[in-house]
Amino acid sequence: MALFALLTSFAMAGGDGIACTFSGDDRADPVLTVTLEPVPSLKDRPGLYRVMMVVEGAKVRANAQPIAATVEPDVMIRAKAGAETYYTIGLREDGAAALHVAHSGAGRTLTGRCQRHEPWFPGWLHERGPR
Repeated sequence: MALFALLTSFAMAGGDGIACTFSGDDRADPVLTVTLEPVPSLKDRPGLYRVMMVVEGAKVRANAQPIAATVEPDVMIRAKAGAETYYTIGLREDGAAALHVAHSGAGRTLTGRCQRHEPWFPGWLHERGPR
């Protein structure tokens, strides 16, 4: 019961979720809004954390994990929507982010920023080790 209370309070600490906005290089490109809702679970494993990703009104299950191959403290959040659509977000600790959308073998990368990720970052980076 104490573990449930701890997970519930941790989930509520995230507030309204992590809000991200992404755009392409061209001003005519639409702005894409993504919301990430961390969902702490007993099924989480060290280095792999559950997240719900809301893209264009559709909710998909995703996983957040530290990116070990970079110098900066950052994480990768991946989701699969349907049979052939993949969303991958690279998120730095300072809020800078990139979203890669792949569909049927073709892909596009958008750049942007995320807000309200700070409460979750220390836990997501925990398994990364010393820098």
